[in-house]
Amino acid sequence: MKVFLQYSWDNEPHKEWVLELANRLTSDGVDLCFDRYDLKVGSNHHHFMEKIESCKKVILIMSSGYKVKADTRSGGIGYEYQIMSNEIAAELSSNKKFIPVLRDGDVKNSIPRVLQPLVFLDMREDKLFEQRYLELLHLVYDEPIIKKPKLGTKPIFDKGSLFGKMPLLGNRKALADSLLKENQLRISKKVHDIVANSIYSLMIEIEDGIEIDREKVLDGLENIYEKSRDIAYDKSDFVQPKFHDTLSDLLTSFANDSIKIILVGNTKQIWANIDKQKEYKLKTIMQELMVNMKKHSGATQVLWRFTRSGNQVDVFYQDNGVGMEKDQLLGNGLKNVKKLVKVLNGEIDFSGGKDNGLTIHISFLVIINE
Repeated sequence: MKVFLQYSWDNEPHKEWVLELANRLTSDGVDLCFDRYDLKVGSNHHHFMEKIESCKKVILIMSSGYKVKADTRSGGIGYEYQIMSNEIAAELSSNKKFIPVLRDGDVKNSIPRVLQPLVFLDMREDKLFEQRYLELLHLVYDEPIIKKPKLGTKPIFDKGSLFGKMPLLGNRKALADSLLKENQLRISKKVHDIVANSIYSLMIEIEDGIEIDREKVLDGLENIYEKSRDIAYDKSDFVQPKFHDTLSDLLTSFANDSIKIILVGNTKQIWANIDKQKEYKLKTIMQELMVNMKKHSGATQVLWRFTRSGNQVDVFYQDNGVGMEKDQLLGNGLKNVKKLVKVLNGEIDFSGGKDNGLTIHISFLVIINE
C-alpha cells in the first residue's frame, strides 16, 4: 500500500519535522511517496506529484504556508490540489483516503477551505507526539482505535422489574470496578481528613506540653481509634465535620499557654460552594503557615481573619513574631505556600518587616469563571 506524504516547505524546522515523521512511518512499515526520498536531480517533478491519484492514502500536513498554496493553487501544493480536487470533493462524505494532520496554526489560518469540514488529527503539541503518532498509524492501516462491538440481541425484560435482566450500562464488571475505585478514594480521603488531622493535633499537644498528661493522651488516642473504626466499618451515621469546623480545629490546635490563636469570620457562609480540592489545598497552606510560625517566628499571638465578597475569598494572617526582611529569601515552607496559592489561581502578598511581625494576604476565587 502506497501512502503519499504531502506538505509545504514552510521553513527548515518544519521540513525537518516532516522528515522525522516520514522516517518513523517508514520504520513502521508504511511505504511512502515522499519527495525527499524519491526526487533526485533530473527527476520529473510533475510525474511524482501525479502519484497522488494512485496512492491509497494521502497524509496532508497542514500549516499556514500549506493553506495559502492550496487555496491559491500556487507552487507544488497548488498543482497537487488541482490533481486531487475532484477526488477530495467526492470523498468528503465518506473520506477514507485523505488524512488531514494539523501541524501549526488553527482551522482558519492553516486548513484549506475544502478540507475544513473534515475532522483532523492535531499534531501541534510535540509533548503529545507519541500519542498522536499512534493514532496516525491506526488511520493509515485502517485499524480503529476504538472497535465497535458486535451488535447484540435485545434483552428479555422482566415485567416485574424496571430494569429486568438487562446488564446495567452493558458491563457489570466495569461498573463494579468503577464503584470499588470510587469507594476506595472516598475512604482514603476520610482517613486523611479525619484521622491524619486528629493525629497531627495530638502530636502538637504532646510537643507543646511541658508535662505529659498520660490520661489526656490516651483519651486522644482512643478518640482517633474510634474515628478509624467508624471509617473502617463505613458507618452511615458517621458525620464528616464541616470545613469551617475542620479549619478551627486545625488552627486552634497550635494554641498553648504561650501562643494565642484568634479566628475572625470563619463561618459556614465563607466557604459555601468551595470544592474538596480547594479545601485540601487551603488546609495545607494554613498548616504550613502555622508550622512556620511555630518554628521560626517566636510569636505569642496569631490572628486569622476571613472575608468574602461574592465569589472572592480573602484570608488574612497576622502574627507578632520576629517578622522578616522585605528581600529575605523564603524557606521551603513559605515557598510551598506560594506554589499552592498559585495552583488555586490565587494571589499572595507578604508584608511586615524585621521585628514587626508577619502579615500575609491570600485571595482567590471560589469558582473560577471559564
